[in-house]
Amino acid sequence: MRLNEIIREAREKKGYRQVDLSAITGISQGTISNIEGFGNYTPKFHIVCIISEALNLDIIETWKKTKKDFVREYQEKKNKAEIFFFPKKEVTG
Repeated sequence: MRLNEIIREAREKKGYRQVDLSAITGISQGTISNIEGFGNYTPKFHIVCIISEALNLDIIETWKKTKKDFVREYQEKKNKAEIFFFPKKEVTG
């Protein structure tokens, strides 16, 4: 199960709308919408923690369930050259 599905299901189970979750967490409704979208948005870990706490999700279990998706998504982006690695420049001066 993907992170977006876990969060959406937990939110709906509590009877919250995205705007309700936004008010509870302080995370914008737009960000919540992006997270719940088609799984194309990977939130920062602290955002997942805040949302998980608000929805009474076990963050460790949530992270375990979705970790494979994060790794797979990273590999897909890397393969598509959406993630760029630049060599470190030495600072002289």
